[in-house]
Amino acid sequence: MTVLETVKARGYWRIHFQPLIAAEKLHTFQDCKEIIEKNSVHLRGWNYPYFPKTGKDCGNENNYVFTQLHWEGMIEYWRMYKSGQFIHYLALREDWFEEDSWMDKERAATIKNTLGIIGGCTYQLTEIFEFLSRLARAGLYDEGVRVKISLHNMKDRKLAIEDQMRLPFHYDRISQTDDITVLEDTLEKETAMNESKKLTVQAILKVFDHFDWYPTEDSVNKDVEDYLSGKR
Repeated sequence: MTVLETVKARGYWRIHFQPLIAAEKLHTFQDCKEIIEKNSVHLRGWNYPYFPKTGKDCGNENNYVFTQLHWEGMIEYWRMYKSGQFIHYLALREDWFEEDSWMDKERAATIKNTLGIIGGCTYQLTEIFEFLSRLARAGLYDEGVRVKISLHNMKDRKLAIEDQMRLPFHYDRISQTDDITVLEDTLEKETAMNESKKLTVQAILKVFDHFDWYPTEDSVNKDVEDYLSGKR
């Protein structure tokens, strides 16, 4: 089974940024690698998107570079095209914690088939939109960008509260939808670059809506701000 097939076997994110004009903006494979490396987001122990320190997880074909990784519970595959198109398949960590050598196996089994409200959703979407903002700031999407972010294999998945200091749900919040479109829109450069926090909060609330949970916009905004500022 390929890395991409492994990602799709369980819950996963699909992230797609597509320039509005088909033109070569990154002239070499090295340019493609550098724009990922320079703009990847480091807010927790694992950067978004993952960029290998060595070349063993990175390759190139025709007009794009790619990275694929399957290390314990971290599984992902991305491509950066010379046109600036970026596509990323990212496995939900919750479904693969049993493969992590540091994780208690009994606890890992209880996390499988869930989506964490903080690490699984809030942190992940914050990183995705911050990365988009940085790419726009780097000049990759001056003409605008089509963005599609989606979650897959979500049906019957339970929303989980990882933080024990938070009140538990009164009842299980379970998705009835298998494929959740988090965002599908065309954004101007200024929007992608300067409104990443607003886009993040809207996307998080849309995900939670599929789980029949409706936190206030202010509370979600605070979680995003805390994460970006390093308070979490």
